[in-house]
Amino acid sequence: MRRSSWSLVTLSLTTLGALSACQDAASSPDAPAAGPASDGKGDRASSPPAYHTVGDRPLSASANATLKAALAVLTQVSTDGATTRQRGLAAETLARLAAGDVRIGALETARGVDLWHMCRDLEQPGLCPETPPDDADWTGDSALRVAIPAAIDGYQWGDRIYFAFAAEGSEGLEPDALAVTLVHEVNHALNRSECSYYADVWAHKVDDTLAFLEEYRAFIAECVHRRGAGATVARCDAWANAQLTERDYGFSPDLAALLGEGATDTRPIAQALFADDGQFGWLTPRAERWPEDFAACEPAAAIR
Repeated sequence: MRRSSWSLVTLSLTTLGALSACQDAASSPDAPAAGPASDGKGDRASSPPAYHTVGDRPLSASANATLKAALAVLTQVSTDGATTRQRGLAAETLARLAAGDVRIGALETARGVDLWHMCRDLEQPGLCPETPPDDADWTGDSALRVAIPAAIDGYQWGDRIYFAFAAEGSEGLEPDALAVTLVHEVNHALNRSECSYYADVWAHKVDDTLAFLEEYRAFIAECVHRRGAGATVARCDAWANAQLTERDYGFSPDLAALLGEGATDTRPIAQALFADDGQFGWLTPRAERWPEDFAACEPAAAIR
């Protein structure tokens, strides 16, 4: 997820660029076929943008308008994108949102275990209990409610994505930038990144190799959305690695654990993601690939 330097799931929206998703107009010869939503549950790409909210809690009028504008960007890309890969990525992202497979919330309305995970990422002892609350409506105390918006611009856990819609003037809430973020975050939900990110999920102890893979994949998805016909294996591999460095994720991955002894180059991962073969997780959030549920993660992650 987009984050500050200390958390898997924290979205650092103010660092988002506002590149147009349709900046390249030519077709890409290496793009595999990928059509619009194929599950019958979600709206087609040409339908009005739709989304579901966390806990059926409605967004404010301004938040709704902001999100609808971003979904309109994805809708345009799903029909007018330069490649079948780019169009399919946008269409399936929209389909998962329209079907309620991934849900949107306002940061200030987070509660229960999602709020607890946010609190754990703050690394401020005393703000939250050591173990997740049993109360699904747990809201912490006033100190936590002040600390969360001061430190976090957004958050993702499971099939829930929260945004700081109340942040006036945030570049990350511009339609193009928010559309890119939705692509990134839906990819995390598709691959259950929160369960693959940690050596100890409940202690929020990050596994550098697994976390690197989760973020690298989501940035490859961003690259496909942003660059259209200009999205190649080499370019997206270089861009994803640059984003991880520039945003100061601080990972030190063991590529040999992912690619075999002596591996030093991440391009084979990008190549597999462009083929969308599932070797390193999925790129396009098609319905048949979507997790069956978002039950609590196991205590420890394992290399795929």
